Amino acid sequence: MKNKTFITIGLLFLAISGFSQFTSLKSGTTKKLNSVFFTNSSTGYVVGSYGTILKTTDAGNSWSVLSTDFKNDLNSVWFTNENTGYVAGYGGNILKTTDAGGSWKKLTTGTESKLLSIHFPDQNIGYAIGNEILHDRPTIIKTTDAGESWITLTNPPGFLIRSVFFTSPNTGYVVGDLGVVVRTTDGGATWTYLKPGPSKNFTSVYFKDANTGYIVGWNGMFFKTSDAGNTWKRLTTGSTAHLNSVFCSTTNLVCGVGDEGLLLLSNDGGDTWKTFGGMPFDDPLLSVYFTNSGAGFAVGEGGKIMKK
Repeated sequence: MKNKTFITIGLLFLAISGFSQFTSLKSGTTKKLNSVFFTNSSTGYVVGSYGTILKTTDAGNSWSVLSTDFKNDLNSVWFTNENTGYVAGYGGNILKTTDAGGSWKKLTTGTESKLLSIHFPDQNIGYAIGNEILHDRPTIIKTTDAGESWITLTNPPGFLIRSVFFTSPNTGYVVGDLGVVVRTTDGGATWTYLKPGPSKNFTSVYFKDANTGYIVGWNGMFFKTSDAGNTWKRLTTGSTAHLNSVFCSTTNLVCGVGDEGLLLLSNDGGDTWKTFGGMPFDDPLLSVYFTNSGAGFAVGEGGKIMKK
């Protein structure tokens, strides 16, 4: 019995020691926070349930609630410059700002699907993905005019999809359930199935350049490609927890976050890892982003915002 007690205390000590490199910020909300994005080292945005949009202009020290009169869940945020950004959510809703969040315009998307991820590889071309609410069929929509109009692509992959990232206006990746990883090189007209590994659920994809990218998923799955998705290497992180989001910088920084407040951090492209958090009953982390200055932010359940 004493041994079990010492083990439990030891694990708690390690988790607390690891989190000493991270600071818990006061978000001012207990709502679920689904996605985070920073436009520079000081200004960032977080979106979440019940239409929540938060903004900071002091690197996370304080957060203000942005008014949108929108009550549906918001799942993903992406900015193309310091003023223009997009937020995607349930009911096929996409909101756009051109004044750094001062006001938001609801765009006409032509879909009522639950949109889970949005990405713009340039100022005008963007993609949003998700799934139909009733039938769980995948949906991919595309704009070529900065969100003023959207078309529904006709041949999405056949399973639930969860994340999208484009390395150029025409080349991009979508990941989802049952091991789905697909790539397009023609702006979404056609998709090729890639085979990184087991048929588990993938939750997030992020590329640092045209060739090097990462995907994460359930049961600690963490994969890397160095050849634009043609081959994938499974990374050994030491964790089997469900991972919900991945980020990589133009340097060798890679970070994955997941259930039980887990953060996995590598500074050498995924060769070695440091583990933070991961304690039972801790709130899941759902999204992670690092600024060019090296500050990292992770958000999740219960209004949690962590900063490194």
